[in-house]
Parts: sequence; structure tokens; C-alpha cells
Amino acid sequence: GPLPGQGMGGWRRNNLQHALSATTTQAIYNLGGAWQPTPVFGVGWQIANNVNNHRADDDTSSIRNVTGAYSVTPHLVWRTGSVQHVLVLVGSYQRSQNTSPLSVGLINTATGAAVLTYTGAFPSGLSLVTTATYTNVNLDTLGTTAITTVAPGVSYAFFNRALQTTVQAQYMHASDPGGVSEGEWFPSVQLAYAVAPGQSVVLRSTLRHHTGTLPGTSFDERVATLQYSASLR
Repeated sequence: GPLPGQGMGGWRRNNLQHALSATTTQAIYNLGGAWQPTPVFGVGWQIANNVNNHRADDDTSSIRNVTGAYSVTPHLVWRTGSVQHVLVLVGSYQRSQNTSPLSVGLINTATGAAVLTYTGAFPSGLSLVTTATYTNVNLDTLGTTAITTVAPGVSYAFFNRALQTTVQAQYMHASDPGGVSEGEWFPSVQLAYAVAPGQSVVLRSTLRHHTGTLPGTSFDERVATLQYSASLR
């Protein structure tokens, strides 16, 4: 299949008249592309790099930060009978590094994330959506924080698709280097009814059950909202 791609780059500098006490320069580039060898499988990618230099005119302070971000997004689209399935994986990594000796007060960071989303659409109006996310944040010498989230959901349309019902249950777990962990259950129900063309009423109810290892961090929260919206044409 074709391999389309795009890119951009630039350089910027302020304080050209030396009217400021410090000069900042920035260099950035961004490259991306996609590959679709078959109707079933495809993949996209992106690379970005940003270099910032901040230096005082009297050379008393200097900060140089280099941030790189990389991502890849493969996806699958297929059918089994009359049901369409879509599976998308987004993997990303970002690193921010301070390379100037005088910028030791700023920590280096590295973040990796993976997001997997599955969608199944049925002709009857039933849809299944499940999203799983994992994020890992490394703060140099401070340690690593990890967050995992899983959110399965189902939606169905009643009364000739006038009433859209969505049910979702989200689970989250987070841990940090100090041994502190948190967990959360977050089920929700939403009813959206089209009362007229361009007008809808949405009723949403959520229950949040949060637990933590530190005292005072566990709680329960119940929220119900009713919303009316209209689009004027």
C-alpha cells in the first residue's frame, strides 16, 4: 500500500535587540506517516523533537531542555457476519531531559503509555466498547508511578434509535514509589432521548467508589445530572 507522510520543522529566537535579560531559542521538528497495506490492517506513526535553550545574557544561568515524543498506532478492522469490529492500539513514549549542567534543579521525566480500544457494532443498534490504558511515569531519581485503567461499556438504541442507553464500568489502580496505592470503581448509566430534531434530554447517573492506602483517601460519591440541549438552525 502507499506510504503517505508529512513533516515540519522550525527554529525560533527571541531577544534579537538584546532588550531582555535572557535569550530563548527553540528548534522543533515533527514527522509522521501511515501505512495501509490491506483494508483490514493499518498503522500510523509520529516522531517529534523539541529543543529549548534559555540563557541569561550575563551567562549566570542556563537551561537546556530536550523533549522527544514517539508514537505508533496500529489498527485492525474486520467483520464477522453483520458485526463490524475495530481494534486500535496507541503506544507512545515521551522523554524530557535537561542537559545543561546549571539546570540540575529540574528533573528528567520519561512517560510511556499504551491504550487499547475495542469496538463492536451490531446492526440491531447494540455497540460494545472496551478501553484499557496503562501509563508509566518515571521521574528521574524520584521513582516510577504506574496507572492502569479498564473501562468496558455497552450501548443500545431503543424506539427507532430515539433513546440511546449507555452503561459503563471503569476500574482504575495507581501506585507510586512511596508504596501509596489507590483504586477506584466508577460505574455509570446514561440515557439520551431525542425529543425532537436537534433537541435532546440526557440523564446521567454515576457512582464512584475510591479507596487509598493513606488515611482519609477513601470515599464514595454519587452524582446524577439532567441536561437539555437544543441546536438552533
